[in-house]
Amino acid sequence: MSVMWLVLLENAPILALPKVSIKSVACVNTSPCTHNRLIVVEFGLLDISMRACQDEGGQGVTLSGEWVKDIKLDHVGIAVKNMKEAVELFEHKLGGRCLSQNVVESQKIKSAKVEVGQVQFELMEPTSPESVVGKFIANRGEGIHHLSLQVPDLGKAIQSYREKGMEVGQIISGENYRVAFVHPRSVFGILLELIERI
Repeated sequence: MSVMWLVLLENAPILALPKVSIKSVACVNTSPCTHNRLIVVEFGLLDISMRACQDEGGQGVTLSGEWVKDIKLDHVGIAVKNMKEAVELFEHKLGGRCLSQNVVESQKIKSAKVEVGQVQFELMEPTSPESVVGKFIANRGEGIHHLSLQVPDLGKAIQSYREKGMEVGQIISGENYRVAFVHPRSVFGILLELIERI
């Protein structure tokens, strides 16, 4: 199982994620924590667990619910300059396998889906410096471009996140999927793609 960690302060936007169950509570220092609460969100295929220390009144962070448990990591989007070299690295050095490659004219990119164990990556090489991925590489270099979360109901996810103050774009429909993006301003500079497979 792939595990990723995000360490965030209590009032961070990640807490806008709805209906998260707290599995354990722990303090990160020896002093009374009124504003120093630390939230740790574990994504093991998005099976979320969180830790937070209690406030002075003994009340911890209370997030509850069910549908968020069906969210899982769909893929990690990686911006690359050279698709051939990137695929070779993922296959020969990381032990992955390339599932498909194609050109997405509307986004001006070459795209490759690569699987490493149980984790899928989307490698994206710009075909134009004016494309979104081309500008990303020019400004920030190669690397993680977005995290894609597969949700069971895209409309419900968008509504829930917007109600909690997160900035979510409009739905974009594909052949067998629908997606919407959570603006990086809402999640510490991370571009989140919400995808519903149909």
